Formats: sequence, structure tokens, C-alpha cells
Amino acid sequence: MTSEYSVITNSATQHFLENLRKSLDLNALADLVELSVEQLEQQVDMSIAEAMQTLSFLQGIPYEPSCRVLEVGAGFGFASLALASFGYQVTALEPGGIGFNQNRTISAHVLSVSGLHVEYLDATVEEAVFSEHQRFDLIFSNNVLEHIEDVEVGLQNLAGALGANGIMLHSCPNYAFPFEPHFAIPLLPVFPRLTRLLLPKKISESGLWKSLNFISYRQVRSFSRKANLFMAVEKGTMLASLIRLQSDAEFASRHKTLKRIVDNPLLFAVLRRSLTLPMSLATPMNFVLAHASPDLNWSKRHWQVIPPKNVSAAD
Repeated sequence: MTSEYSVITNSATQHFLENLRKSLDLNALADLVELSVEQLEQQVDMSIAEAMQTLSFLQGIPYEPSCRVLEVGAGFGFASLALASFGYQVTALEPGGIGFNQNRTISAHVLSVSGLHVEYLDATVEEAVFSEHQRFDLIFSNNVLEHIEDVEVGLQNLAGALGANGIMLHSCPNYAFPFEPHFAIPLLPVFPRLTRLLLPKKISESGLWKSLNFISYRQVRSFSRKANLFMAVEKGTMLASLIRLQSDAEFASRHKTLKRIVDNPLLFAVLRRSLTLPMSLATPMNFVLAHASPDLNWSKRHWQVIPPKNVSAAD
């Protein structure tokens, strides 16, 4: 990926997704997935907002038409299709599964309406099979890794599909910080799974809760060591999330408790103190994994690069 080519921009992404949204036949699709049109509209709009956030995460990455990209947990497919419209050769991995059973039906409809080509893999991250000649320049996910059954096996499989100079770029919660963002609830420190004993059944018995694996920074760092991969971790993610609460109405509507805290000067002052936590405790965690030292010059954000054990920081 070299800087002489075009890059992802928010304006181009928004224009593409707005036009695609207008093209969807939500009435027919609602019947297919057995939802009301209002429920489906809410899910589609939320998915588009998440796709915008995902693509903002990737903003600035230069591309050329030969670049191969894999989105892990593509959901309804909006981010993958936007990338295809930019010229990437896109593969979307979306198995559906617990709490996400409608994703493949909806994504198939969205794909057919778009008129673009995206290759879909209907498999879990752990079980997806990539050919020996199928190596990706960019693998990414947003709020997906916390839902896979075996984090280490999944990351190992993705690392095997990553090109020699490619990067994996992931964003997910860090459950070392005792907070669950999907439900906006505090967790028991150290033993977050046991929080289910204190929760109402509508949460603890839900597919979404059952899909959570409570991934942590320590777990990802341990994997990068064992896999002999470079790891880079973004600094300042907690502050960025608070800023998003103040500027993104859709995001704030899904995190009403946090929004009330941010709007309360005293509570916000207390929360800001947590922003000085070490990266191992900060949430969300945005991280890169790569076989070679990653070139992050395209990003305006701040990363700490952690080399493998056999490579010095100076290298």
C-alpha cells in the first residue's frame, strides 16, 4: 500500500452509504428476516453508523486496486461494500451465529442491491479456510473479537492468512476494565463472567451476552508473543470514546448511561481520571498485529509498537 493512491475519506464513505441505504427494499427484507420495518430500519441505521465508525478507524490507509482486504465479522456488509467501492478486492467473513443470526440474510440483500463484488466466507474466524495463495494486505474488525469462541485460535488463523507486509487492525473492548459496552453495565473486576449471576435474565440469557468471551489486553499480548508478531497499541482510546459520545448522536443513544456521566461535570471529572490508566487497562483497545514492523505513518493517531521477543525496539 503506497501513498500515491487514493485513500478512504469520511465524505466519500458517507455519500456511498447514503445512496446504498436509499436503494434497499426494507419492506421485502423485513418479511424475510421476520422483523417489523421499524425494527429493521433501526438495525440498518445502527449498522451504517458502525460502518462509518469502522471506516473512520481505517481512514488514511492508502490503497491500490491489487490490495486484498478481509473484514472479519462483516455484519450487514456496509463497510466491506464501501471498501469495494474504493477499489479494494474485498473478502467478508460473516458466520452469523448466536445473537447475529440475521446478518447473512440481510448482507446478501445489501450485496445484491449494491452491484459490487465482495467475496463472502460463511465460516467462523477459527474455522475459515484460506487458500495458500490467498494472503491479505489488510485484515480488520470492529467490535467482533469479543464474540469469537476461541480468541487465540481465531487470531492464529488470521495471522496465517496475513501477507508478509500486511497488517491486522482490530478494535474491541478490553475487559480488564470492568465495563461491558454492549449493555453499558459495570462488571465484576477480575471475574467478569460471574457478573451474569447479578444480571436480569433478559441480559444473562440473551444471545449477545452468551457470545461474549471477555477478551483482554493481556490475552492479546500473550498471543502476539507466542506467535512472534509485532503488536502496536493505540493510545488515548478512552478519551476518543468520550469525544464520540459528545459528537455522535447515534452512538450516544446506545450508551445513555455514559452520556449522562459525560454531561455531568462532577462525574465526568471522575471519569477523566481513568483516562490515565495504562494501556493494559484502557478500553476500547485498538491494536495492530503484523509479521513485520508495521508502517503506521498513514495514521494520525498515536501508537506504541511492541516488537517480538527476538527483535529489539531499536530495530
